[in-house]
Amino acid sequence: MSLKDAIDLLSNTYMSFDLAVKGMELDPQEVADALAETTPDTEEETVLKFLATRFPYAPSETTEQ
Repeated sequence: MSLKDAIDLLSNTYMSFDLAVKGMELDPQEVADALAETTPDTEEETVLKFLATRFPYAPSETTEQ
């Protein structure tokens, strides 16, 4: 499922978000990037904030040797 499809689904469902995302596989970096670019106080932002809790992005740490 694409991120756009997930946003559309969650924006238009009466199901609990927890049930709706069950089985979804999304790229955490894509979710984080979309959240950073979304307009504040919108339905999309609400959905992306929820998705960010389910698919947290943790940048990899690079170590110099």
